[in-house]
Amino acid sequence: MIAIAIRIFDGPRMLCDYEPLDAALEIGRIRDEDNSQELFRRFRTHEGRDRINVASDAELIVSRKPIILAPQSDGTVLVTNTSTTVQPDVDGVPLAADRSHVVGPGAVIKIGTKRIEIFSSGLQSLAEPSLVPGRSAGLDSSVKPDLQITYSADFVIRCFQSISLVLHSAKSTAEFFQLASRAMVELLYLDSGRVLLQDAGQWRDAIPADLPKPSERVLRWVLTHKDTCWEVPRIAHDLGGQGYSLEEVQAVVAAPILDANGDVLGALYGERRSEGRNPAPTIERPAALLVKTLADGVAAGLDRLEKERAALLFEQFFTADLAQHLADEPDLLSGRHAEVTLLFCDIRGFSRISHRLKQEPAVMVEWLSAVMTALSDCVLAEEGVLVDYIGDELMAMWGAPKPQSDHAERACRAALGMVAEVNRLSPIWEERIGEPFGVGVGINTGQAFVGNTGSLRKFKYGPLGDAVNAASRVQGATKQFGCQILITSPTRNLLDDQFATRRLRRVRVVNIQDPIELFELAVAPDDAWRSLCSQYESALSDFEEGRYASSVGRLGRLFGEFPNDKTTDTLLDHANAVRRTPNDDIAPVWTLPAK
Repeated sequence: MIAIAIRIFDGPRMLCDYEPLDAALEIGRIRDEDNSQELFRRFRTHEGRDRINVASDAELIVSRKPIILAPQSDGTVLVTNTSTTVQPDVDGVPLAADRSHVVGPGAVIKIGTKRIEIFSSGLQSLAEPSLVPGRSAGLDSSVKPDLQITYSADFVIRCFQSISLVLHSAKSTAEFFQLASRAMVELLYLDSGRVLLQDAGQWRDAIPADLPKPSERVLRWVLTHKDTCWEVPRIAHDLGGQGYSLEEVQAVVAAPILDANGDVLGALYGERRSEGRNPAPTIERPAALLVKTLADGVAAGLDRLEKERAALLFEQFFTADLAQHLADEPDLLSGRHAEVTLLFCDIRGFSRISHRLKQEPAVMVEWLSAVMTALSDCVLAEEGVLVDYIGDELMAMWGAPKPQSDHAERACRAALGMVAEVNRLSPIWEERIGEPFGVGVGINTGQAFVGNTGSLRKFKYGPLGDAVNAASRVQGATKQFGCQILITSPTRNLLDDQFATRRLRRVRVVNIQDPIELFELAVAPDDAWRSLCSQYESALSDFEEGRYASSVGRLGRLFGEFPNDKTTDTLLDHANAVRRTPNDDIAPVWTLPAK
């Protein structure tokens, strides 16, 4: 594609030039409603069109209703007259109202005393889309090679080597920029090559360098069309600061660098100047294709680096496979509501042990790290999310960001694994820390809002809502019940028979209005545990149905058989208290004394 430009004259004096003409342009007299009252300056109208006012309000020979110059893909311009009172002269022929005429480079349009010349700007483009990182694109069979231009086999091989180097050797953003710029300079005999980054149309060097100001019209084309372009500049006019001169430039080439959304992140830009060197081959289509390929390589490399950084960040919380999946599909991390299973795990005896080890902080840190690593491995083994560490407590989640139909089962298997790991570690560390230790695990299933609950400074993917608070309270209840793992009824309802559970009772916890029904998840369900479970649930039924004397009798016999079962002991105390009070309303639900 060859870009079109225009120059506007008043007699012999040139007023302004405009290039490239890459979108429809209005030309007319100043209007009161315009958001600019300047002459010979491009501005954007309230209707969103580009416009240049070439006459003051007093110059009635020029209409307020504009002529419109619309560039066509074949390098021509469609000229349309929207005025009903003024007929511009197009190549010597008046153009009537609401009529259009197609002209090419060299055409002249006259409006009053103003003359508009249309010419080829010297700017050319590939008219081929640059590659968006992560999106596949096949070769366009409609694009035929230019057989008039040939390059040696050595040149082609060096091109492939340079592109390969950019794609495979760069380890950082700066290295991508340096390799691509160097390859462009060496292969095309340029004087300078650089990567320019843009923000809201403002360009800056990605790597600071003392280089001449780049061509604004070339960069405007790259930003507007997302297309590679090159230029063999004409001798530019000095417009008193309104134009831009490229008198010392033999050739310019630029290719867009796109981000994963297809937006222009920057440009690979090169120039060849005439300062003290022999003329080199001009920039032509094959050379522009090389620059485009290098820019596409930079875009792909930057996208890969970004995904690698994201994957490394995510691997702090997710499994390696899930981390890579999230790096490729970050939309999964968007905030949403989901059914999830939450797990809180707390180290039992931590306060006593930390107090004992206050003179040996290195031992304390080593022990805590060993335990937290083992507990974390149990979460990751079941493809859970490590949400947070809070002192000696670990928080984990299943069911998001990637849906898991068996999220409750995974959480329970992780909890059982945690108990097994602590049972393994406790005797190993007992001599160094002074006593054995255990864990208490609370699990709850429910709806939660999941997403980045951290900040722009620190990422933390996790859940929010009552389901989270309930899981935390359930973990705290393991102390009152003397159980290693407690789960709620929503979690229990999602488990199959491979998980042995004992229904404990309904409780009310701090800051949760509705009662929660708790179950013990058995760690090693042998025959003795099954007998305990059966007898306890019978006594619990008597208690809930108001048969307090029967419940107390059953619980007393059961506690004699299993004196270490704290759950039986607490229910027995509650049943005796209820039997002695006339207020039966307090019987069904136990309000836990603490978090």
